[in-house]
Amino acid sequence: MESYELTESSSVEFLFVVLPAACITISGDSLLKKEITSFEFSKFNSDLVGAFNFRDEYFLKASKIPFPRLPDTPKSATFITNLCSVAIEKKFNDKVSLEEFTMPTALITGITGMVGSHLLDFLIENTDWKIYGITRWRSPASNIEHHFNTDYFNSRITYLEADLLDYQSLLNAVTTAKPDYVFHLAAQSFPTTSFNIPIQTLDINILGTARLLEAIKFSGLDPWIHVCSSSEIFGRVKSIDLPIKENTRFQPASPYSISKIGTDLLSVYYSQAYNMKTISTRMFTHTGPRRGEVFAESAFAKQIALIEMGTIKPIINVGNLDSLRTWSDVRDAVRAYYVLLTNKPISGEVYNIGGTFTCTVGEMLDYLLSISTFKEKIQIKQNAKLIRPLDADLQVPDISKFQNHTGWKPEISFERTMGDLLNYWRQCIQKQEYRPFWT
Repeated sequence: MESYELTESSSVEFLFVVLPAACITISGDSLLKKEITSFEFSKFNSDLVGAFNFRDEYFLKASKIPFPRLPDTPKSATFITNLCSVAIEKKFNDKVSLEEFTMPTALITGITGMVGSHLLDFLIENTDWKIYGITRWRSPASNIEHHFNTDYFNSRITYLEADLLDYQSLLNAVTTAKPDYVFHLAAQSFPTTSFNIPIQTLDINILGTARLLEAIKFSGLDPWIHVCSSSEIFGRVKSIDLPIKENTRFQPASPYSISKIGTDLLSVYYSQAYNMKTISTRMFTHTGPRRGEVFAESAFAKQIALIEMGTIKPIINVGNLDSLRTWSDVRDAVRAYYVLLTNKPISGEVYNIGGTFTCTVGEMLDYLLSISTFKEKIQIKQNAKLIRPLDADLQVPDISKFQNHTGWKPEISFERTMGDLLNYWRQCIQKQEYRPFWT
């Protein structure tokens, strides 16, 4: 990344900066707003003298090399602000790094969760973005600890303590990160638990999303915002309505699904009411390494790994095995979320996203058993604690709208996903002792 030098000149020099819809604050005093395609800084004419407080004899020029086209982000405007401020203060020959101000910034809520941690992995590997992650004091760091003590950690990753239940903490996080992209993943995400804590589920998922969007609105920033809804909003779909399209009627089957309907509607509302760049996704079943043990496939994989290690008896506790699911890998999911905000995003849109492999929960369990190293008989035992009062048991998406717009498609097979999930639990169990949550 180049640096640019400001010099005092006796002749007219030009600095051209392509920056659509620029809004620049100079020295914190004045505001210049113009819908323009370029700036021309030369011997500053009268209308710019007042705005920039420049003295006629000073000019800006790029040092020896052509000035680049800047990306269309708030950081570009900040960079120009910094250039002008340096000139105002007559700090000639100071060097200003373009990288500091033009590197895109992402803010991830729920960064320590399964999806958030895989999104962090993806962005570190595939972009040069600076990443801010919202965490709570009690958030476990196990999903992201492989980034600690890396050469890029301090320069590219920053954790901010905040909570969806606390507006001020969210506002502080937003104004600190100044994000170009927001990935809102944090939630009370377990449908079964929502039957026991319905009010908290609604507060975190609906009002928590509203608090975050209000914080962004109040900040004056204009990032692209991914609001993560859920396929659970469709609830108890009839077989004649499969595959599920974006306009399929909502039939919520849990407090969680109700909360995600609210989340979904908030995304559309803030786009329409305030011109905020929000996009909502209804992601269907996605899983893989780091999946929470309360979810069926992860609970099965963990129990199989415990059986293989001789830690528990060869009995697997199950809930509803007849529920039909279309499966996708979490690593495909986060790639979809990246494409969502970077490939011609459309504000106010909603998309169904998911995999292409469909089977029942029971068939998924059969596959996990088939790849287990434990070859003796394993008993399948239905546990009443694992049965939902009401189940969204037909979850098969039509993802053509998202595919046609972005070109995204799932790449990781069902077999690899399940194998990686089982291996994840084998590795976890080797590290420490586990007590099954269902006992």
